[in-house]
Amino acid sequence: AALRGAERLLLLSPISATLVADQIAVANAAAASGARRIVKISGSDWTIDPPGSSISGDAHAAVERHLGKLPLERVCLRPNAWMQVSLANTIRQVLSGNPVFAANPDAGVGYIDARDIADVAVHQLLADQVAGETLNLTGPHVATPRQIAGLLSAALGHPVAAIGKTPAAAAPGADFEQRAVAQFATLIAAGRAAVATGVVQSLLHRSPRSVEAFISEHLVSEAALAG
Repeated sequence: AALRGAERLLLLSPISATLVADQIAVANAAAASGARRIVKISGSDWTIDPPGSSISGDAHAAVERHLGKLPLERVCLRPNAWMQVSLANTIRQVLSGNPVFAANPDAGVGYIDARDIADVAVHQLLADQVAGETLNLTGPHVATPRQIAGLLSAALGHPVAAIGKTPAAAAPGADFEQRAVAQFATLIAAGRAAVATGVVQSLLHRSPRSVEAFISEHLVSEAALAG
């Protein structure tokens, strides 16, 4: 009933054991109600390809395959790594007096701001036609934990170290999301997320937000909250 009359659908749900079933059910309902286009916020490209290295990536890949069988337009957006998740957490840790911890301080990540993901999603929902079946979304460049520590050092006016730390394995009995996050850390440490694409620039005709800009904005926000 919620999809009745809807022509275009944004498909987004949390990482969970029910992601595949939930998203396929919504996609099927959209197709049955006459929707013409689905824009899916999918998993990171490095979690999906090659298959078998991430339970989250495999789940998103299953939904992507199903969308390919439906009689409607679809585009799957694959954000590389959300600034508002892992990068924001790194900044909070440093503001609490900790160094930048990373399994591999020299493994780069092509972070992307969630606002750029949203802007691309809106663009693809409203465009005359979708830009492709899958779009790998990243920021303008790759940044390593060591480089992020340097940026934070400069912004805060005191040294911030980057320390190698083996990521904790998922505990026995951990839920789907906890196991997925543990796998993300291993893949990032192996350099799988060290990629920057020009997709945001080509679609929006502007540069995506940078790590430097995000750090500056985040520190200003934290200072305002503290004050």
